[in-house]
Amino acid sequence: MATFIIFILGTVLLPMSPGSIIWPSEYIVIAALYILGVILYLRRDNSITVEDQKKMIIGEPKEV
Repeated sequence: MATFIIFILGTVLLPMSPGSIIWPSEYIVIAALYILGVILYLRRDNSITVEDQKKMIIGEPKEV
């Protein structure tokens, strides 16, 4: 997974790449989204257990 993330970041950040982002406007957007993600991560509800998080994301299994 880390290799994939490094590959994607490399193709987006390298200026000679066809998928490169445009300086400075797109870098500002990426920085703002990154900061927003960090803020939301730090403000998450820590009172919920991991099991409860899994149930909220995946849902309760239905018995047939």
